[in-house]
Amino acid sequence: MPRLVQTLPTSDFRGGINYNADAFQLADNEVSDALNVDFDPRGGFRRRHPSQTINGGAAITDALLVTQVPKNIWTFTTSDGATAQIMAQAGNDAAYSTGANFTGINPDAGNIGTGIMYAATANDKCYVVRDANLATWTWTGAAAAVLTDSHGAYNDNIAAPAGGKFPKARYVARHRNYMFCAVINEAGTIRRNRLRFSHPFSDLTGTKGVEDWRTNDWIDLPGDGDTITGIVSWQDELIVFKNNSVWVVRGFGPDSFQLENISKAVGAVGQRAIAVGEEGVYFFSWPDGLQLYDGKGVRNLWFQMQPVTDRTLEGTTIDGLQADAGKTADITIGYVNNRVWCSMTSTGASMNNMTFVFDPALSKGGGWTRYDLTLGAYTTLHPPGGDRKWYAVCYMVDGEVHQLENHVLGWRDRMGNADFDVPSNVYTRWYDLGNPALIKRWKHPIFVIDSQANQVLPVSVYRDYDFTSAHRFFDLSVTAIPTVTWGGTTWGGSVWSPDTVTGAQVIEKGGLLGRATAVALKIEGPVTVNQPWAINSITWKYIPRKVRS
Repeated sequence: MPRLVQTLPTSDFRGGINYNADAFQLADNEVSDALNVDFDPRGGFRRRHPSQTINGGAAITDALLVTQVPKNIWTFTTSDGATAQIMAQAGNDAAYSTGANFTGINPDAGNIGTGIMYAATANDKCYVVRDANLATWTWTGAAAAVLTDSHGAYNDNIAAPAGGKFPKARYVARHRNYMFCAVINEAGTIRRNRLRFSHPFSDLTGTKGVEDWRTNDWIDLPGDGDTITGIVSWQDELIVFKNNSVWVVRGFGPDSFQLENISKAVGAVGQRAIAVGEEGVYFFSWPDGLQLYDGKGVRNLWFQMQPVTDRTLEGTTIDGLQADAGKTADITIGYVNNRVWCSMTSTGASMNNMTFVFDPALSKGGGWTRYDLTLGAYTTLHPPGGDRKWYAVCYMVDGEVHQLENHVLGWRDRMGNADFDVPSNVYTRWYDLGNPALIKRWKHPIFVIDSQANQVLPVSVYRDYDFTSAHRFFDLSVTAIPTVTWGGTTWGGSVWSPDTVTGAQVIEKGGLLGRATAVALKIEGPVTVNQPWAINSITWKYIPRKVRS
């Protein structure tokens, strides 16, 4: 009597990529690898949104009109929303944009600085520090000014703020009603473990207090041979990072500020590798990977990606994704559309060429995917009453900043004035029905696919835990289903749909998979790549064979 065909429906891929386990040991909802796809919190996967330049017509340049790759970007928004600018470091100078080309800012002609600029906003003014070797400068949205070094010009009278003073510092953050600076240059001596805080101020006092500093308003972290690598304000705490530790400053003022250590196991590789999200403060520690401080403690989110930083990878599906241990200072992270983007350089590459994206909304603990975007520093622009937009430096084209999660210009990545295709694929985990000794006859799998456009999805079939060469190939040919609504189109040839329903889906039959103990698929994006695509489920069909001695 012939055996009946059995089925295994799979519609949950929310585990995302897991490089830490052998491909046949992955959880039911994990995949072996993926490129340029997003995993849906409801279970399927789809092509990512494009990354598109905002200044393809004019590169960012310094005061000498030399094209510069921005070392950092940030945003400046006034409280009334009238000024909303993306700002970028242009060599020793800066530039600003309102969403298109950048206009240069030269705060102090002739002064040459090194390192990276960081900024904080208070009282409708942007304060920019320059690696503790040059004076801080300010920006109003229209004009720049350089402030006097506060060292040697301290104002110990809180009741009489005079303004115009600011430390030479490497990092800056507004916390509560104080401005904090870290890594302070005091008469040529760099205090690598020192925090200073300003006079108290309010949003009604203009620059009074923001630009005044008392002699003894400082906090020193333990001198353990390490140095402060970044500071950020989150809820009621100022989080202070070193390379190998994390600290918090709690309290409401000079009489109550207290320093507390929360980790001596991990730290942040730099200020650009710290991002504030809804869940807490994310930061990248080397070689531990992405961490989250949520107010209760530090949690490791990098477990599934650990081989990327361990640099001891196995398996062809992830070969070449080792992070360069010599370029940890270039690692950047951003909180983009409720997900964390981590960009870094692979071994032997000249720039950040890997971006790993963590989505906390996926399965328990979150899930990962991978993009091939070449991104540097990140920032978010969200003016009062306006839409939130996300931006990042693009390393592929010098002097360019990209808007992320954007397909206004189509579904290709736009770099400079050219559009580039976005290759995308997913390697599924191995399906062996929990019994690798049992040979199965794998029949034609069934796919539920979004039918947004006429497209062809190439599929490669692998068998018996071997990803080195495909066993079979077939195409999923998708025909878009036209939909009509009441009051539109004519009868016949279409699927009726209410006005509120979009995104029709189709059921497509795949090719015969063949005889194997285990099978896995590589599903690629459509040949016509300027299109979105999505797969919502795969149903495997098989006939188990008897085990023979």
